[in-house]
Amino acid sequence: MAISKIPKVEELNAYFFLSVQGKDVHVVYHDASDKGLALGAAFASVLQEDAKLFDVFSSAFLTAIEHRDKVKLRNEKYSSKKSNKVPKTVKKVAKKK
Repeated sequence: MAISKIPKVEELNAYFFLSVQGKDVHVVYHDASDKGLALGAAFASVLQEDAKLFDVFSSAFLTAIEHRDKVKLRNEKYSSKKSNKVPKTVKKVAKKK
């Protein structure tokens, strides 16, 4: 199993911008670390210190999770896992035996 190197805090480099203008939402971000480590650490740090941002992010995550579950259930409900093969009639099965 490969072990990824965890960079020092001084080596982290990332940015995140969010712009909301009416119905238009624009996001620009970059994280130079593996698997979003820098942004994840920054968000965790900010959320520990700012109660209002914590409430905003918590509400957003709960809404996104709820929406994702509804979409997943809807897709599972209408997706057919059955094959398109036509079932054989009793006569055909009997003839083969």
